[in-house]
Amino acid sequence: MRRKRVGQGALAIASWILFIYYWWLVSRRRLNPETVTSLLVLVVLVASVFLFTLVWIRHNQRIARRAGDRRSQRRPLPAAGTVDTLGRALLDQGELRVTEAAYVEIEIDDDAHIKRYEAMSAPPLAVEASAEASLSSQDAPPPEARP
Repeated sequence: MRRKRVGQGALAIASWILFIYYWWLVSRRRLNPETVTSLLVLVVLVASVFLFTLVWIRHNQRIARRAGDRRSQRRPLPAAGTVDTLGRALLDQGELRVTEAAYVEIEIDDDAHIKRYEAMSAPPLAVEASAEASLSSQDAPPPEARP
């Protein structure tokens, strides 16, 4: 990691040296009206980017201040409603609460305008695999009776 940072630093320094050298070459030339116009356009563009960046940073800081620290805890979930944002009825069919479940299976029936939720403690494939394993272990003979 250190070697990468040293390389990036060397590239940045070399780029600045090249930038300053080319501006030195430009500054030695006589200024004509086109050059002055170009310099003014460059100054306006640099100032615009700088101001836009400041406005964007302030905007993000206001959002962060309102939202709080996103890394420490989850935001509280809104109260469970009876319809979603598209107006479909919400039916919770799980034994666990959907907000506390590790996995949630969602079935949407657009014709009936219904959205069904099923809360599960494990993904469906793991539930099916464990059910099959328990069924096959019930049918199998005890280990001492196996050849």
